Amino acid sequence: RDQYTLRMGVDHEFAGGDAISLSANGGQVKIPRNFTFDVHNVSPTQDLYQVIRNTFDLTATYWSATGYYKHAFTPGVSDLTMEGSYTRVTLPYTQKTREYTSDAGFTVLGPEPGSTDQDSDVGRHEARFKINFKDKLSETATLESGLQSDYSIRNYDVSISDYDWSGGAWVTNTELTNVYDMTNWVHGAFVTWADVLGEFQYQLGLRAEYMDRLLTQKTLAEDYAYDRLDWFPSFSLARKLGEHQLQLSYSRRINRPNENLLNPFPFYSDRYLVSAGNPRLLPEYTHSLELNYQKMFGGVYVSVQTYGRFSTNSMWQSMSADSTGRMINTFGNFAETSNIGAEISASWRPATWLRLDPNVNLFNYAVDGEALGVNLEKQAFTWTARLSATCTFGPSTRLQATGMYLSQRIGPQTETYPMFYLSVSARQEFLDRRVSLTLQAQNL
Repeated sequence: RDQYTLRMGVDHEFAGGDAISLSANGGQVKIPRNFTFDVHNVSPTQDLYQVIRNTFDLTATYWSATGYYKHAFTPGVSDLTMEGSYTRVTLPYTQKTREYTSDAGFTVLGPEPGSTDQDSDVGRHEARFKINFKDKLSETATLESGLQSDYSIRNYDVSISDYDWSGGAWVTNTELTNVYDMTNWVHGAFVTWADVLGEFQYQLGLRAEYMDRLLTQKTLAEDYAYDRLDWFPSFSLARKLGEHQLQLSYSRRINRPNENLLNPFPFYSDRYLVSAGNPRLLPEYTHSLELNYQKMFGGVYVSVQTYGRFSTNSMWQSMSADSTGRMINTFGNFAETSNIGAEISASWRPATWLRLDPNVNLFNYAVDGEALGVNLEKQAFTWTARLSATCTFGPSTRLQATGMYLSQRIGPQTETYPMFYLSVSARQEFLDRRVSLTLQAQNL
């Protein structure tokens, strides 16, 4: 992975508390990847061995600009802020798939593999405008309200070709080649009230969001429109008992499907697997309830978070097989899920140059729903663990290593084996921290 970034900006604060800020950044990210699959396909009519090699190349070029203005009616008491931003991203993407017949030891036998090339031209435009008003009505009471509009456009032009060895030419695959656009508006408004009642600090909030989504599948000459008004209440209550901090909170959240999950055309295909989206996929909603505790024990900071998260319209991948045995993957709102558990984290400095941040998450996960006419009801106890070690050598040099373990997980139709990840990074700053160099190695 190669990444180049350029940032620039200017800030100015006026007399009386007003402020203005302008910033811009741009860059490019190149992500080449290679995957090889050894496939053993068993059926009543054949016993087939294959080696499938995939080469991916993604180059993302982006730039964005942001403007910010703050007007202080009464400095430190009431102010109005406005912010606007625009982002443009282009993501040309290529995938080359080669399917070779092999023997039982996965040694390639033939020189003429099944060959498929995909060339995608993807463009994104994103714009946001928001305005917030904040007023401190007393020593303890604060009222805040605001408006926000998000506008996004996604343009996809996907071309897929198969090589015809008999004719010696590339042939366009009309089942997969397609063009589609997605336009999405989200308008929101919110109000929050924060105050103190006795020994308790509390906050009440309400957010309304109206979404207007249009997916235009130009190849099919079909439009898929969806619009909806949603309400999201929130509440938090906190109290400090000496060195102990307790907090209770509730919120309603939304998870909207992205454009890949909505396009009915396949975004991946080989002889054994086809993955496509669902244009009628709905947003997922979650009720989240948390009870948190924090305290310093000597030089060790400890945080315990207990939670319950209950989701409806949960988005999941479904898998079925066609008459040839080919797997068909798509997405749907198949189930209701619950996630009840506790997360324990800490931060400890055994030496001035070393900081350790351990984390353990223990939870029970349950799924209840129906997919493709099959009732789905599962539950399992799951846990994850993470340890991050940060070494600081002077004010300008930092080395960090993070290991993470994920135990077995379940889905409506799937089970995922345990996994372990290790990531290492090093950062060196130069010229009084005006220039920095960072090296990263991930998923080791």
